[in-house]
Amino acid sequence: MPALLGVRYEIVFPTGVHANIRQVIPSEVYPTYLRSYGMTTSDALLFLASFIVTYNFSAMETAMTRTGLTLGFYGGIAVIGEIYQILFMPETKDKTLEEIDLVFSRPTSEIVAENIANTKQALRDFFGCRWGRIFTEQTPRRKSIYEGQDNTA
Repeated sequence: MPALLGVRYEIVFPTGVHANIRQVIPSEVYPTYLRSYGMTTSDALLFLASFIVTYNFSAMETAMTRTGLTLGFYGGIAVIGEIYQILFMPETKDKTLEEIDLVFSRPTSEIVAENIANTKQALRDFFGCRWGRIFTEQTPRRKSIYEGQDNTA
């Protein structure tokens, strides 16, 4: 049975949600001229981390018990990751690669302040039962930095 679960893991791992996270976020973070090297490094570190987790799983399970390992350790990492995602990752929807480069060139403190303001507004809408603003209303696409410029030089 463990061998069958291991084979299932190896088949599902590269195609699941985890694959999207490990490919989408780094592809937006790295500048275009470094993207291939960055993605290669990201994948290598991902597989190294996966090896370390797999290698140490039995010892960690013995030390922390199954519940402590699952809920305490891995759940704690998931909560920390969610907080990081909410605070430090800017919205890149409907932006070109050039606009994404500009977004990531801003100071981190500005991105964090903007994300905190957006999170507060979303929570006010959620607890105020304004479901339309949260689930159905789309923010209009803002004008690109290149739109409206006179390109005749």
